[in-house]
Amino acid sequence: MVSQIKVDSVLESSSGNGVTIDGALIKDGKVTGGATGLTLLHSSTFSTVSSKSIDSVFSSTYSNYKINLSILSSNTTDYMFRLRDGSGDVTTASYNWKYMYSINDANWVAHTSGSSVNYVEYISAGGGNANHYNGIFEFFNPNTTENTTFQYQGNRESRQFLIAAGGFTGNTQFTGITFYNTSNTISGEIQIYGYGK
Repeated sequence: MVSQIKVDSVLESSSGNGVTIDGALIKDGKVTGGATGLTLLHSSTFSTVSSKSIDSVFSSTYSNYKINLSILSSNTTDYMFRLRDGSGDVTTASYNWKYMYSINDANWVAHTSGSSVNYVEYISAGGGNANHYNGIFEFFNPNTTENTTFQYQGNRESRQFLIAAGGFTGNTQFTGITFYNTSNTISGEIQIYGYGK
C-alpha cells in the first residue's frame, strides 16, 4: 500500500531550484525540464501592434510545439508568420504553404504559396470587416537541422473554418516566431507549449 499525503500548497525552496516530483521539475508554478505532456513555455497578450515576436521559445529541449493563438486585426487583412533565429526574422525564400477555408455552407477555397516565398500566409481575411480568429498551430522540428513543418486549424467567429499546412525547407535551427499581417495592427493572446516525450 502506498502512503498518501494531502498537501494544499507546495512552497518553492529558498534556493529557487523548484520542486521535483516523479522526475518533473515544478518551478514558478510551471512544469519544466523535459517533463512528459505539454509544458507551457510562453503566454502573453498584445494590443494594437504591427507584429508580435516571441524569442527563445524553441530549443533542443522539445522537438515539437503547440501554439494557441487568438488574433484580431484593426482592419481586413491577411495573416502571416515568419520563424526567427538569434538575429531576428528569417526572410530566406524557403517557406511553402497551402491553406483552405470555407465560410458558412460555401465551397472550399484553396490558396498556395506557389514557389518558395519569404513568409507563411495562413489566413486570407478576404472582403468584409476586421474579424477575430482563433486557432491552433502544431510545429515540428523548429530547432533541429531537419525541415520545419507546421499545420494549423482555426475558425473565424464560428462562421469560417480554416486549415493550413507548410514549412521551411532547410536546416535552420529556429528559436522563435513573429506573427503579423499585411497592414494595420493586431491584438490578441498567445500560448506556446512544448511536447514532452
